[in-house]
Amino acid sequence: METILTDTNNFETIIRTGAVYVDKTELLEKIGPCSYSIFVRPPRFGKSLNMSMIKSFFEMNYADPANKSKPKELFQNLQIMKNQEFCEKYMGEYPVISISLKSVRGKTFEEALKAFTEIIIDLYKSFADVLYSSPKLNREYDYCTLDFFAKLDIENLDWTNPHSISSIVLGINKSLEVLTYLLFKAFGKHTIVLIDDFDEPLRDAAAYGYYENMREVTSGMGNAVLKTNSNLQSGILTCSILVALDYGIDHLSVYETDYEYYSTMFGFTYEETEELLKRLNLDSHTEDVIEWYGGYNFANNKMVCPESLLKFCADVLTSPDPVTFEPKNYRIDAEEKEIIKYSLQNNDYLFSECLQNLLDGDSYQTNISVLSKYYPINKEMNPFWAFDLLFFRGFLTLVKTDSKTGNDYVVIPNREVLDFFGLTTKEIFNATKLNWKEKALAFKEALFNNDKDKVQTLINELLINFVSVRDTAYESFYQEFLTSVLSVTIAPDHEELLSKSENGLGFAYTIINNTIESKVAIIEYKKAEKGETFKKICEEALKQIEEKQYSHKYEQKDYSICKYRITFSGKTCWVAMP
Repeated sequence: METILTDTNNFETIIRTGAVYVDKTELLEKIGPCSYSIFVRPPRFGKSLNMSMIKSFFEMNYADPANKSKPKELFQNLQIMKNQEFCEKYMGEYPVISISLKSVRGKTFEEALKAFTEIIIDLYKSFADVLYSSPKLNREYDYCTLDFFAKLDIENLDWTNPHSISSIVLGINKSLEVLTYLLFKAFGKHTIVLIDDFDEPLRDAAAYGYYENMREVTSGMGNAVLKTNSNLQSGILTCSILVALDYGIDHLSVYETDYEYYSTMFGFTYEETEELLKRLNLDSHTEDVIEWYGGYNFANNKMVCPESLLKFCADVLTSPDPVTFEPKNYRIDAEEKEIIKYSLQNNDYLFSECLQNLLDGDSYQTNISVLSKYYPINKEMNPFWAFDLLFFRGFLTLVKTDSKTGNDYVVIPNREVLDFFGLTTKEIFNATKLNWKEKALAFKEALFNNDKDKVQTLINELLINFVSVRDTAYESFYQEFLTSVLSVTIAPDHEELLSKSENGLGFAYTIINNTIESKVAIIEYKKAEKGETFKKICEEALKQIEEKQYSHKYEQKDYSICKYRITFSGKTCWVAMP
């Protein structure tokens, strides 16, 4: 069985273990050794692995610069080796500085700055032996500069002292530029600088109110190493949000998902996906994989999210029954949940309607802005900025741009994203949300009391204030929405909430019963299609409830039975009873 590594983005580790790798080495030829680029892609699309691959190819052997055996071994079976001239000229030729800023997080500036400092310390330590042993470095000046970070004890720093903080910020600002100088002095070669997840430090900074402080750190470092640096060979950044423009780093070429030349270099094409599944003997899952993890459009190339696909493949291969294994949601990012929670709870009617249409499977017409800044996710945020953020974070994808008007049309790409909306909605409706519990209790009471009109009114109020989660094919999204609402009301000692439970000769979507009062409410859901009327659907459904004996076991126990058929269309519902 082939190995699939889902917990590392280290190119060398993947190749040396013989793990599954979808060849993206064509990117090396495309960027060359003199690239000044920013690649903007959603999270989970292989940015970090590509940066690791670039490092492995171009990085020299510092102990023996003429020895290129390591990169030759790593790339020997990959596409790039077909271009012998390129490999002979550039492989293993340059010093490479490579860092990721993904871990620069914290609720305070000091906490995030400490994480940033640890990254720089580790970077300097990785070069310490090479540089200290170089006869070309000046022992007084150069060693002193190297010592500042290579021998810095982070635990002994006073993180409450403003002067100490200022000194660290200044040091980070100059850290990469100084390291390129030291490497050039030691080896006589310009340095390739790779900074992965360049925007990550600003996520928490925006959320916790220290944006400008962190902006000073990252922009200072980026500008120093990437602008007017005579020791720089190449500079490549990756990000989800184009914060480099906000930093003033505006001389690099920006490549977003709509740029054709690099469009298939991040993520898996449908052809690559099919080949991988066939190689793993999982080609019977191709249709499900595309539905769940595909649907992304990068310059008219259909793409699949690689992280989700590889996790799915790893789970299938270790499953006791690979044939019947079903796709699932692998998205767990907490910030994305906060964005969606904000979106679902937003009371702006126009915004809610636009999001509702997206969840219905329709496209949304917009003008996608080039996001160059993170904003805090709160009530003061422009609600429509959430659409831009959801787009750049991979929850929406571009389907077309009108050449006459310049309007962009975006859609939700796949079932995984829809499922993520559903899971997040369930988190909203829980017992800690006391402001909803009163309305949920009233809804349950109306169900048990045969109060059809009140049931309909309460559901419509819920739909107006919350965007229900669904798409055009599945009534289950409505069912999950209202079941989540009812779940906050259940008294576990004498009430039971069943969802999609087998009863009689068929299936009921939701059943709630009270064993003390011998009451049960049976609810079936239907989403109205175009041309269908509420009245006709409800009449047919109630007839089906009777014919399929949904209430059979409760009739045997002499329960008071309330039967409902709820038909949905947009943000409106119609409730019928026998």
